[in-house]
Amino acid sequence: MTGDGEMRRTLVIMLAGLLLLYLAPGGLCQGCAVNESERPLVRDLQKKMIYSVNVNAPPNPSILLALRLALEHNKRIEQDMLNKLSQDAVERAVASFSSGQVALHILAQQASCSDPRWVSANGSNINLVRLLEQKFKAELQNIAIHGNPLTNFYQLSLDVLALCQLNGRLSPASASALLSPGPKKYYLGGQFSVDTAAVAVLAQICLQTRGQPLPPKVYKKIRQNVQWLVNKILAEKRRDGVIGNIYSTGLAMQALSVSSSYQKPRAWNCLQTLHRVLDKIPQGTFKNPMAASQVLPSLENRTYLDVSRLNCSMDPVSHVYNVSCLQQEPLPRRKGRMFPWVLAVLCVLCAATSTIDECVVPANQQYLVTELQYEMESSVTLQSPPNPSILIALNLAGTQDSMKETLLVQQIKDRVIKEGTAEMTSGEVALYVLALLSSCEDPKHVTANISLVEVLKLKTKDELTYLSDHGTPKTTFYQLSLDTLALCLEMADVEEAALSLAKEALATDFSVDTGAMATLALTCVHNGLAKAEQTRILELIHEALDKLRQLILRAVETNTANIYSIGLALQALNVTSVSYPSGDWSCSQTLAKVLTKISQGAFDNPMAAAQILPSLVGKTYLNVIRLSCSSDMVMVEYTIINQLRGQHFTYTIHVSVPKGSVLLSVLQAAQQDNPQDFSFETKQTSWGLMVVSINSRAANSNDKTYWQFFNGTEPLEQGVESYIPSNNEHIKAVFSTY
Repeated sequence: MTGDGEMRRTLVIMLAGLLLLYLAPGGLCQGCAVNESERPLVRDLQKKMIYSVNVNAPPNPSILLALRLALEHNKRIEQDMLNKLSQDAVERAVASFSSGQVALHILAQQASCSDPRWVSANGSNINLVRLLEQKFKAELQNIAIHGNPLTNFYQLSLDVLALCQLNGRLSPASASALLSPGPKKYYLGGQFSVDTAAVAVLAQICLQTRGQPLPPKVYKKIRQNVQWLVNKILAEKRRDGVIGNIYSTGLAMQALSVSSSYQKPRAWNCLQTLHRVLDKIPQGTFKNPMAASQVLPSLENRTYLDVSRLNCSMDPVSHVYNVSCLQQEPLPRRKGRMFPWVLAVLCVLCAATSTIDECVVPANQQYLVTELQYEMESSVTLQSPPNPSILIALNLAGTQDSMKETLLVQQIKDRVIKEGTAEMTSGEVALYVLALLSSCEDPKHVTANISLVEVLKLKTKDELTYLSDHGTPKTTFYQLSLDTLALCLEMADVEEAALSLAKEALATDFSVDTGAMATLALTCVHNGLAKAEQTRILELIHEALDKLRQLILRAVETNTANIYSIGLALQALNVTSVSYPSGDWSCSQTLAKVLTKISQGAFDNPMAAAQILPSLVGKTYLNVIRLSCSSDMVMVEYTIINQLRGQHFTYTIHVSVPKGSVLLSVLQAAQQDNPQDFSFETKQTSWGLMVVSINSRAANSNDKTYWQFFNGTEPLEQGVESYIPSNNEHIKAVFSTY
């Protein structure tokens, strides 16, 4: 790119950020913020948050998130908090964090201008967005199986909010159903939870405003949800302006501030609530840092929806988010018209972006993709035969209906188990392998005795033997390409198959479909060989890829490729590392042609839709192994017993935690599911973390009482931070004496 091009793109990025900051509906909309005479109270709150943090406790993402949403900053302290959060996430997130904790870490990282998809510390890194996708999927699976989430609906609402803000893998339809009204969701002990409702409002407002058109039914459902939640929050408003209790008021203010269109005139006096909160600050009501973090954003005219709109710069060369942050200043807002400079920005943006070829579906045509996906999902019924291509496409796009994904997976497994694989071609087996991989299923273990990967290896060997004897594969080169791709993604040895494909590609002209599938397969092999520093066949594969690319490009340019081949062609062209000059190929023009055909019904057939959908969402078959997969879970029975002091009790709960989690995670999960009975407190000692109180029954050195943990009847020899429970293990915490 030329120097002028670089400068133009940099200008586009900066102006786009300013424009979005001005236009986006995230901040408070009723002018409810502290004035300059009240600002010392906010500063005092910030100081308490910073200096009352327990240095021995794990860092709290809620505190950094609140500080980053403030208007005044101590960058050194905030950077130190960010470093500690990153280290904690790298060390503990996978095994110990609940989904809501991951969500808060994501929001804190994003608010600090640090990419949550690449959190690094001590030479290691973690993708928190992918981790949240995994944990959120586990939550949904637990709801489907047991009727309850692993955590609670407060955390689920945080999950939706964070995934929405970061454009993670999230189905608006599923989210709207998840956050719909329900007594188990928004009530704790018969009391309406204002906190949970407030976060649910923020999450669904985010879904409405993130720039991706929603299907009419989903949009209507979200509006109904938000209206119900807003009404319930307002019903908890007291005469003095407090909403619920003083500690839930901060989140309630955020929710009501972004949902004014759902409220009747004068239904809420924001200033009254604001002043009530300010009155409580000098009284020490918010001396707890967590309590302060809940209220600070609202005092600063901010909400959690502003996280994605803070002033963060982007590197125009590498397109990786930069960690440098600019001082946040509120932009002026007026009702009814734009400032002249905004119109000027629009003009500059139009001029500057006119020559940039963006190969993404325009926002005003996104509904075509959504409708296509819904039609595909509707084609999946109990009576329909299993279609692995549909399952792959739906998973690459992000399944809207998880029940259809489950049904397709089961149909695929049932066919393999009941009918066997003897009559299946190698390409069919390859598609089954890819489909199961895309659903985070292991194709090597369909049952204890059936490995589709081993079946595919044998069938691919037969293809290559037939090719050697007859000059043509047993089926087709398209199927041999599929075989090679599936085995490559399973990290099997495919060198012989890749060599055969590369030689044939150089010797003959493949069709567009076959050429595209061969390109995907050889790209996978090429990448694997390069990483392993094996170069014997790299040159041959590279030469074949170059020819295939030119063949596909020529077919697309001359319109000799039919519309149903374009989907695979786009995948092939987009996995190559070559930049296409504007005169050679315009991806956006090809995409526009496809979108026109979709509107004309050309892809009403589910199989045709399955071929084009991945490219419409920027994915290829190479992405099936990069989809988020929930970790294995273990079920633990946890019992707390006090037959020693005060009111006796015995309570038991079953919780599910990720495999490999320490006992502390079990206690946290139990507390999240039932805080009334399974609350607990810990104390940091030289021996590690010690549980000092469960269900408000505290250990006492004077009485020589403590909480002792057992595996069945055997006392544990490790602490809660070290001991790892196994599946179906029964852990007991018994209030004991020494």
